[in-house]
Amino acid sequence: MDFSKAFVIDGIALVVVILFNVGIYFGYARKNSRNEYNDMINVMKNARNPWSEEDANLKELSRRVDSLVDKESAVRNSRQPEPPAKTDLPTNK
Repeated sequence: MDFSKAFVIDGIALVVVILFNVGIYFGYARKNSRNEYNDMINVMKNARNPWSEEDANLKELSRRVDSLVDKESAVRNSRQPEPPAKTDLPTNK
């Protein structure tokens, strides 16, 4: 086999591999356009308070329950009949 043909085949294979890797790199860079510094900042925030999202959801739930309880008590208070007025009825003694 002629060495020049082997070098051409190796060169073509090398170019194909390089183009494939460049395509993967640019596809990943376009998909994830944010930089790694921002990712590290988010990791540090989550490390300081790992349950911040759950805490926020629980506060929202608590706020909604309180508003429902307030509405329910207002409805109950508006539906309660007034106590009967005291009258001076004669009593049997």
